[in-house]
Amino acid sequence: KQVVKNEKRQGVDNRPYGHTQYVIDKNLYPADHPYSWQVIGSLEDLQNATLDDVKNFYNTWYVPNNATLVVAGDFDFEQAREWVHQYFDEIPAGNAIEPLAPRPETLDETMLLSWEDNFAQLPELTMVWPGVRVYQPDSYALQIIMALLTEGRSAPLYQVLVEEQELTNNIRFGAYDSEIAGQLQLQVRAFPGTDLSVVRSAIMDGFARFESSGFTADDLERIKAGIETGFYDNLSSVLGKAFQLAQYNIFADDPGYINEELDKYLEVSEEDIWRVYEQYIKAKPYIATSFIPKGESNLAMPGSRAATVVE
Repeated sequence: KQVVKNEKRQGVDNRPYGHTQYVIDKNLYPADHPYSWQVIGSLEDLQNATLDDVKNFYNTWYVPNNATLVVAGDFDFEQAREWVHQYFDEIPAGNAIEPLAPRPETLDETMLLSWEDNFAQLPELTMVWPGVRVYQPDSYALQIIMALLTEGRSAPLYQVLVEEQELTNNIRFGAYDSEIAGQLQLQVRAFPGTDLSVVRSAIMDGFARFESSGFTADDLERIKAGIETGFYDNLSSVLGKAFQLAQYNIFADDPGYINEELDKYLEVSEEDIWRVYEQYIKAKPYIATSFIPKGESNLAMPGSRAATVVE
């Protein structure tokens, strides 16, 4: 128990911005949603866990019928198959595990939250919109639009926040696509003393510029080329191939999806980009978290309520 509790302290409680995901998930998902709490739990959860709890968890989830085994590299297929049977057949399967049904969430209104972080040195604003599950059709256009908005000197959010208003040099916009739900996270770690309401205003200016100026075909091709390069980089090692095959088997229910996913990105059209922007981002409610250094509550966005954090 003490090892895992220390792991939580080091990786979450005593780490700058370590509670960001906790605050987001607790407010984005209802209490009965499996994504509304963090995998590692709270220190109280860890302390109260019994040996029977651990055994039951292990016997439920760490079983062959819930595992993916990948053999990758230069090997003889029949010999590998024989060895797999030799070394693994004796392990009994567990009880049947029913896959979780999709549970995407929506927001009825924008929610502003703040947290004075004992370890943060810079104010950080995170804006989150409900997204889609992993490998869903809209996920590919969403990945591309997030890159169009932030990556490269022509990206509108980069232009406004970094070059023109000089509020930050650190912008990230990414999708957290999981098995039954997803979210889109825009994160800006601002320079010291920056009012995060100014950051949010600049973000809205960037969105407005995107809506008025759009993007070029060259911009779209540049982003697609970067995605294609990254895709093949991930497959450049035996370990990378094995990881991707396991990922596709678990979340797409088909390891052969490795031959299909890249095409999904390359087929995204300009019309797809504008459609998902309208559907998921433009004028849609969001969660905004202001994580500010201790004693600098004046930097949080006005109207934010103090987040509740359980360590």
